[in-house]
Amino acid sequence: MTTAVRLLHPFTGDVILFPPLSSILLQLAKLGCFISDFNKIQHTRFVRASVSVNLVGTVSMMLALTSLDRVVYASTGNRQWTPTSWKMKHLYSALPFGGSLYVVDGGWGLEPSRILRIDPPEDSNPSSWSVIPPQMVTQCPVELLRMPQLAECNSELLLVGYDNRHSRIVLFWVADLLKGVTTMQLTSIGDQAIFIGGRNMVVNSKSLPSVQGNSITIFNEIGGGLAGRGTLPLYDLGSGTWSQGFDGHFLDGPMPRPYSLVLHVATCCQRLFWNSGKIMCFNTDVGLGAEE
Repeated sequence: MTTAVRLLHPFTGDVILFPPLSSILLQLAKLGCFISDFNKIQHTRFVRASVSVNLVGTVSMMLALTSLDRVVYASTGNRQWTPTSWKMKHLYSALPFGGSLYVVDGGWGLEPSRILRIDPPEDSNPSSWSVIPPQMVTQCPVELLRMPQLAECNSELLLVGYDNRHSRIVLFWVADLLKGVTTMQLTSIGDQAIFIGGRNMVVNSKSLPSVQGNSITIFNEIGGGLAGRGTLPLYDLGSGTWSQGFDGHFLDGPMPRPYSLVLHVATCCQRLFWNSGKIMCFNTDVGLGAEE
């Protein structure tokens, strides 16, 4: 397995090489964070990236290591990643937005979740980046929503989570929470459809006719939640009702054919089950990565 990191410019075809992910582990060891060989692949697989370019053209990339609760960065020409000296309590969700990384920290049990913003290093003093703590954007009480996830919808930050009973989905604009408005739960996102999983994404149902608009699809890869492990429960925001995105279980395959576009979009959100455009599943006889 290669841990090379490359950034591709989609219009010019230019490629920028960054230090390999394996070098992160050496830097973390200097901070007292030692990772066993068994866990190295897992910790370097679950990352979220944010890219920024300064006025002189230097490209910087920040990676949120969700399973390690840390953030690292590297710029053009760097030979290694620089990790933060601080560590979050529980990095639950991360999303690039406006050149910064927005993360959800905490949100387990009775602990309120915090929305934090991590900016790229300043050009004048990049060496100080590792010790500068993240900026708290806002805090979200557990009675408002649980297990919150960040998503970008219509160029704004959206917070998606469950209610106290885990029976329905609640949504808030982060901008409203910043204003202290906690009563403005969204009841419609129009033609947009949100997919929550390893990668949160929003698509427009007008461009993808087989995708239901004004809906949230949850990728239940492990715990299963209400609908069970390996399912795609779909929440209709307008009616407040649940249904299944497809029949069957994508983890324990074989999955029923024909494959729907929804299934492809959902598995594209999760790197564990996506490879070269093929549907991936967990087959108990073959193991992780059995192709369908």
